[in-house]
Amino acid sequence: MNLPFTQGTVHISCFFENHVAAVYKWSAEYPDIDFVIGGPGVIFNEIQSKDNIDYYRCTVEEYFGVDNFSYEWKLELPPELENVNMDMLRYNYGIKATCYWNKCSYCRLSLVESKRVRPLHNFKNSFKKISNAKEEIIIFYNPSITPDMFKDFLVPLELDESMKIKIYTRPDRKTYMACKTFFPMIKSLDKVNFSIAPEFLSQRMLDFMNKGTTIETVTKIIKLYNEYDVEYEVNFIVGWPNLTEEDLVHMQNNMNMFTKDIMINLFLLKISSEGMGFSSVFPPPNGKRWSPIDECNEEAISLNIKLQQIIQDKFNRIKYNNFNRDYLEKLLYKKRRFDKHEIGFVDSYKRYDTSN
Repeated sequence: MNLPFTQGTVHISCFFENHVAAVYKWSAEYPDIDFVIGGPGVIFNEIQSKDNIDYYRCTVEEYFGVDNFSYEWKLELPPELENVNMDMLRYNYGIKATCYWNKCSYCRLSLVESKRVRPLHNFKNSFKKISNAKEEIIIFYNPSITPDMFKDFLVPLELDESMKIKIYTRPDRKTYMACKTFFPMIKSLDKVNFSIAPEFLSQRMLDFMNKGTTIETVTKIIKLYNEYDVEYEVNFIVGWPNLTEEDLVHMQNNMNMFTKDIMINLFLLKISSEGMGFSSVFPPPNGKRWSPIDECNEEAISLNIKLQQIIQDKFNRIKYNNFNRDYLEKLLYKKRRFDKHEIGFVDSYKRYDTSN
């Protein structure tokens, strides 16, 4: 994303590590901008110093001298941006502290989420535009909207024209029942984008990741989405250490529930040093160590390349969120070219020149 200015001071509250990564990218592209960053993504991670980045391990309230948990915040567009021609403005509004399931083996939310997001007890139901952008999208940050929030938040929701919201849901039975019950009552349903994350579409893999749902339930939810013509996105993960050819067959067959034109958010599974998914609270099935994909053998990497290709062949719109599209192919190339005992596969293929 390009910034609409090239100099000055920019304050950024980094919620996740990818927000910090975006700032580092901007700092190189915009050397005349001074970036001031803080928030959970800074508090809970190691940060490297740069000339035009100052970081503070504190909350936004503490930085600006406002009482924590005061909720006395108002989002205003900086005057410098008032006359900038923007097609879209996106901003976050946190509404929930934790996922009500919070048991997926690959997920780290169970470790840090309660420290990152404060519960919002009196959330708003009516929103008006704050800019001249052609479209404003409010991302209602919540790891998974609860069934009660369908009734208390979405049913009475009111939005200005050319406004939309994006909200995250679990693909489980509770969500299905909430959709079935409250979809007919939601006034602004055509302005809501639901992001749903089955991660993989075989029952064996759903059980492996302790997802707490079934393929049948996922199918029912998507059928409701299609019936009510709601806008939705689907999250999938590649980089699994234990895929089989049978998993890929199930994945390919079960993708038929979706249309080609929905947005797919594709993620690479990250493994902690303990050999687990993001979470060390809920260990992998049978307590077995998960191997990061860059430590897996050629067969495992090849199966994940097949998985990615299956997804690419099916869908027209794919966003690669925390890895580059050709990462797995370059990883396999290096695995075949170099002795794995002589090279340590670490953060990214960018550390190695494969142009020769």
